[in-house]
Amino acid sequence: MISRYCSAKSYFDEIEEQDEGGSRSDIENQSPARLQDALLSNSGRKTKCRTPQQILYQAALRDDWGAAEPILEKDLSLARAKMTERGERVLHIAAVARSTRFILELVNKMEESDLELPNNGGTNAFCFAAASGVVKIASIMRDKNKKLPNIISKHGSAITMAALLGHKDMVVYLYKVTDLAALDNLERFELLEATIQHELYDVALDIFKKDTALATTIVEGNRSLLHALSKKALTISWRDPDGKWKRFVHMLNAGSMRVCSPVRRIFISMISRMPFITRFERVWVIRGKSLLKKQAGVLLEELWAECLQLPEAELARLISKTQILNSAAKAGNVEFLAVLIRDHPDLIWKVDRRKHTIFHVAALHRQEKVYSLIHQIGAVKDLITLGVDVDGNNILHLAGKLGQPIPLKQKIRQQFGEIEELKQKLGQPMPCNDIILESIKQLLEEILQQRLAEQTPANIEYEEALQQLITEIDQKIGQPSPCNIIMRKALQKLIREIEAIKKLAETVCFKEEEKIMPPSFLRVSGAALRLQREILWFKEVEKIVPPSFLRMKNNDEKTPRQLFSEEHKLLLKEGERWMRDTANYCMIVATLIATVMFAAAFTVPGGNNDNEGTPIMLKLKGFTVFVISDAVAMFCSIVSIIMFLSILTSRYNEDDFLVSLPKKLLLGLTTLFASIVGMLVAFAATFFLVYNNHMAWQPKLIAAISGVPVALFGCLHYKLWWDTVKSTYWSKFLFKPGKHRLY
Repeated sequence: MISRYCSAKSYFDEIEEQDEGGSRSDIENQSPARLQDALLSNSGRKTKCRTPQQILYQAALRDDWGAAEPILEKDLSLARAKMTERGERVLHIAAVARSTRFILELVNKMEESDLELPNNGGTNAFCFAAASGVVKIASIMRDKNKKLPNIISKHGSAITMAALLGHKDMVVYLYKVTDLAALDNLERFELLEATIQHELYDVALDIFKKDTALATTIVEGNRSLLHALSKKALTISWRDPDGKWKRFVHMLNAGSMRVCSPVRRIFISMISRMPFITRFERVWVIRGKSLLKKQAGVLLEELWAECLQLPEAELARLISKTQILNSAAKAGNVEFLAVLIRDHPDLIWKVDRRKHTIFHVAALHRQEKVYSLIHQIGAVKDLITLGVDVDGNNILHLAGKLGQPIPLKQKIRQQFGEIEELKQKLGQPMPCNDIILESIKQLLEEILQQRLAEQTPANIEYEEALQQLITEIDQKIGQPSPCNIIMRKALQKLIREIEAIKKLAETVCFKEEEKIMPPSFLRVSGAALRLQREILWFKEVEKIVPPSFLRMKNNDEKTPRQLFSEEHKLLLKEGERWMRDTANYCMIVATLIATVMFAAAFTVPGGNNDNEGTPIMLKLKGFTVFVISDAVAMFCSIVSIIMFLSILTSRYNEDDFLVSLPKKLLLGLTTLFASIVGMLVAFAATFFLVYNNHMAWQPKLIAAISGVPVALFGCLHYKLWWDTVKSTYWSKFLFKPGKHRLY
């Protein structure tokens, strides 16, 4: 369905880019058919004589009716003439550019039939207006020609295009003026599917009630409405009924509207910095959650009720062909699964093409809410967990696979780490050409054998490039190389080729990271905490499988533990490196604080009494604050040093990342923050003791400024600290049964 509108959307984006791009190259020598490839100039520089078509094109983009009116007064046929290679007319261009005033004046001069004229792709200007999302433009055209909403172009109807692009206001307007009976079954299906994809559930409900047979329809690509809804895990989304607050808050976004008045721009800039504005925005988002969830739930129940009217064989075919259970489990849509299984309990036994139940899929994709449903099916879970897939993997094997691939850039850098060693050889004597080439070939073969996340086309291209380089090196082995200079040049060339392949892998294969992200698999700060979550998953699944499954081997002769260690080898190395680096940097800071605080304890403010050796300001309250804060900073920094030192000396086994290392990191970060606070409090207390009698305002100013580093440290490191807390203590509640009841 998306491919049907991609050409129109790409053109829409192209015209917008031209409209906002500022100064561009000259187009005086461009023919009207090439105007869409020529970008306009707004720099005020003079151009040569332009054709009327060129002037109309620019005027349509800029909403400049004054420039277009004289031309159309002389020759109105230009309004119907094709302006681009793709056959767009001036009305098409104005609709895409959202030139409202231009369209209003132009439509008044055109005949009704002129608005129906299509481009070469069979799309009329009204569809472009629907794609623009500006309701006023669509209403202007529709007022002129009532038939426009019901015209089905080569690429579909206007309302379907608007729904596909997520323009809710446009969809609501077109829904009122479009005769759905004029759409064929496929068009109605794709319209309903598009409204589900963009969470326009209120419109989707109304459309479905008029054609309930769509619930059981399966179209090309094994798509169904239940399949579309299965991928839409209920999330918080904005649903402000009147839209006024939404428009006001969005207005504060600098890129959401054009502000011409300097005074207005300053006002909006000041308002947008007020923290309560964004707080109100979140309140409205949360308020809209219940409405969105209710609408989606009603739509799901209506669809499922219609599907339950099918014979058992037809229902089984619908479920297996569209893979709705697998899709919902992969997306973590536990609400969807709970509704289906509640009315049809046998669905928990359904398997996909790889013989995975929803619980196997949940374990593989780290969807803890779906996986937690297994605790509600009683003894049946003991039978379900006995399932083995086509590769001989049990559910513990699936839990042992890497839940989220390491970012490919990170993995590739590790694979190509030996390049630095090759570079070092350039400055060393080279006794034999073949020895060097053999070592390079062996290195590349090892890299090639390390499979990436999946065999995608991007990875295949990466591996083919490596294989080609290995073949070239193999051909050079055995050839004479009388001069080390020649050998060095050859080696330099090979290194450049390897680095080029590395760059290719980092760019082309980077799309591997665009996968479904389980909600439980937090985007935590560092590989160590990601590994902790992976170990937690493995331990949890280990609790429900029979003891024999712990030693069971798959088709590759690997036990679950062996598979886990192999899959997470790179993540373990990266986690160790991340943990060591974090501990090193934090320990340096803690050591500096401990050194300063130790010295401050013996160089107290005001000095000591020469006779007794006691501090002169001993009886002042400020001195008590100084002593306590100095002691707190001193002891906390020492504890922090101990924690980070224990991290550096750890064995870094897999199980150490589950509890030991995260707890040490959490305690180290907490005590480091406490030591910084204590140090700054002691600093401020010193100013109160020394300067309070003479310049009372200075100590207060210094005390206020002392809070800035504390706040800055807290803001910059809060995410790391909070992720560590969640991974260490809250993760134990991750697999507790939720509120979604199956029975």
